[in-house]
Amino acid sequence: HRGLTPEAYLASVRMERAKELLAETGLPIKELAQQLGYDDPGHFSRCFSRVTGRSPRAWREASQTA
Repeated sequence: HRGLTPEAYLASVRMERAKELLAETGLPIKELAQQLGYDDPGHFSRCFSRVTGRSPRAWREASQTA
């Protein structure tokens, strides 16, 4: 985490938590986004996709079959 701006660090922590929640819970994406501090589920989904290369739904599906 060295060299990251506070904003970038927060985003990375949020995305790691998002991966956990997607894999471990059945929370709807909207609720998951709210828990992580995103007001707009669409914005969360775009950020998640940019970081992971997968949509939240695709990440969840892949984690269920792994």
